[in-house]
Amino acid sequence: LAQGARNGILIRGGIHLEALAKIRSIAMDKTGTLTEGSFRVTEFQVMSSTKKEALRLLLTLEQQSSHPIALALCSFAKGANAKPQKNVRDFRIIEGEGISATVNGKDVCVGNRRLPQRMGILDDKVPDEWKHCGGTPGWLVVDKKLVAIFLASDAVRPEAREAVDDLHRIGVTTTMLTGDTVDSANTVADAVGIDKVHAQLLPREKVSHIEKLILLEAGVEANVCGRGSRNKVAMIGDGVNDAPALAIADVGIAMGVQGTAVAIETADVSLMVNDLRRVVTAIVLGRDCRRIIVENCV
Repeated sequence: LAQGARNGILIRGGIHLEALAKIRSIAMDKTGTLTEGSFRVTEFQVMSSTKKEALRLLLTLEQQSSHPIALALCSFAKGANAKPQKNVRDFRIIEGEGISATVNGKDVCVGNRRLPQRMGILDDKVPDEWKHCGGTPGWLVVDKKLVAIFLASDAVRPEAREAVDDLHRIGVTTTMLTGDTVDSANTVADAVGIDKVHAQLLPREKVSHIEKLILLEAGVEANVCGRGSRNKVAMIGDGVNDAPALAIADVGIAMGVQGTAVAIETADVSLMVNDLRRVVTAIVLGRDCRRIIVENCV
């Protein structure tokens, strides 16, 4: 445990160190885990209204949120000299979709593709040139009318490819679980070499995929299985939406530097440096520790 701490890996106890030794499958969030989690708005198109008014509404809503994309949108709007409106009521977070509020009597919403789909706005397509750049598209809707569409881009962590390759080298399979779009998820997965991708997931759907991986590692098709000596499944994430999956996994691993408090509190292991290669270090450390214990027992 002390050796892990010296390498920026905080492990909550010996049971989790032993579980690290048995990991054969790892699921990863995309944003903030495989990517740096620092967004910037690279595309912005107004469908109706004016750009100035669209940016004012975006800034008004997004300054209420601490999401990484919200920070990027606020920076983008302020860079265009937009000023927020003051008459804001009923701000709320819409699970798996985005945020909404009443601004000067108008129903204003910002979110992902599920938002316009739920409202019956069928034209939720993004321009073809946006699809393969790894960015996250978003929609601004006012009174159930599409006002603007934007693209927020996030860079892949420079060490992510090496980390995934090292995981494969030590016999660990990799899966991406993300709420982002299929195009964005596949672009990042191709860049870093992830084995399997599941995109556009709600938090509860991430949990469902972790449970399926656990059953797969147990080698049985049942709703309940013993967790005795079978191979283990880990989940790596940093956000509030990752917390349920971190909790259900055999080993929950949080990105501790930029991670949310709830993710860090839920996780069994926290990485205190933003370096995915430390995950491999943690697994190897667990295997070495278990090997030494077994040798001493024998």
